[in-house]
Amino acid sequence: MDVNADLETRVGIYADDLTGALDAAAPFAAIGVSAYVSVFGVVPDGAGLKHRVLSLNVDTRHGDRFPVFDKAARAAQELRAAGFTLLVNKIDSTLRGHAGMEARAGLSPEPSDPRDIGNQGAWSGPRLALIAPSFPAMGRTVIGGRALVNGVPLAETEVGNDPLSPVASSEVADLIEANTGIRPSVLTLELVRGDGRLRDVISDMLGEPPVLAVCDAETDDDLASITDVAIEARGDVILSGSAGITSALARSLFGRIEQPGCYNHPGATNATPALIISGSQRSVSWRQLEVASGDRAMDWLQIDPKALLSEDSSREVRDDAVARTARALEAGKHAAVSLSRVDGASSADDGDRTKLVRELGAICYRIVRRRRPGALVLIGGDTAQSALRATGTAGIVLRDEPFPGVPAGTIDGGLLDRVRVITKAGAFGDEDVLVEVIDYLV
Repeated sequence: MDVNADLETRVGIYADDLTGALDAAAPFAAIGVSAYVSVFGVVPDGAGLKHRVLSLNVDTRHGDRFPVFDKAARAAQELRAAGFTLLVNKIDSTLRGHAGMEARAGLSPEPSDPRDIGNQGAWSGPRLALIAPSFPAMGRTVIGGRALVNGVPLAETEVGNDPLSPVASSEVADLIEANTGIRPSVLTLELVRGDGRLRDVISDMLGEPPVLAVCDAETDDDLASITDVAIEARGDVILSGSAGITSALARSLFGRIEQPGCYNHPGATNATPALIISGSQRSVSWRQLEVASGDRAMDWLQIDPKALLSEDSSREVRDDAVARTARALEAGKHAAVSLSRVDGASSADDGDRTKLVRELGAICYRIVRRRRPGALVLIGGDTAQSALRATGTAGIVLRDEPFPGVPAGTIDGGLLDRVRVITKAGAFGDEDVLVEVIDYLV
């Protein structure tokens, strides 16, 4: 099947952070569908003509309630205006952030004629949001309306106790109601798997917009049942979920995803050595860096967050990080810069966390000014956004998804134009995933 020949369906994604925007679009790129991720969350000129999938980073994960709603509503409307008729609201699979609110914002009614700004015509936007955060490949499921991580209720896990975005409950409907003031319906596994029953229930819901519904899903086949119904609704349904739902959507629209291979294309720079920037405080990310530094020729610099924030030591810390990392790259070694796991670092308040992420972006900028890497690997959504914005990146053209939840592409614009880039959420992947990423890039 020539996936670029059928121009009927275009998928528009609006995501609450940058790694989410990339993760959600990656399954489409992996099967050859043209996909572009906008770092700044705007529709690029001509994107509606050039790309089958457009993913916007609306940067709402840590935002205040009302700006979140407005930004999400605007993104949904702009995507529809650009011709992306099937909308996906990418949320965290562990429901950090404002799950439900962004989906609800996408259901805002619009004038029947966009030129008639002064009058509210008949309902012309999507009517129903199906919220399905499950990502079975990463052990995230929803059963009986309860979110589980590897079978453990979400609120009892390390991710659920995130100091920046703690999750107060494992009950998805409770979280959605707290964020939106709307009690969503819960569509159980029995309903999702019932022959034709899901279609009938959703058909009834579409008659009373706007409606929010939480969907159980334990397997990829469950997610496929949900995406099939959304496709048939032809723009009346917003899918809200993780990369699990977009993987199912890619399969439903374009067939089974084949095992991806290393991407090569004209204009790409040499893939090595790689610069790795990580702002994640997840234990799994720290272990991945530890394994990679012991298994490959890689210089790993761990920065004390307190020293980086101190007025007395910050300049020296930055200068040392830039000089040491640039030397490693010049010597042909992979280089990694991360925040060290120090007591109290993981519980930094929002202000300190924002400063630390900004500092990592500035350090990345200074490193690449001195030595342009062959590839850039970014761990953590906030970190990826800071580093890409600091280097003037407009967007990323996705080329592949070599591992689940690990998208790969090339940078569009700025200091690192055409450099290969791979991103990964902090809590994703086995302990040897960075070793595999480095091998993939060679």
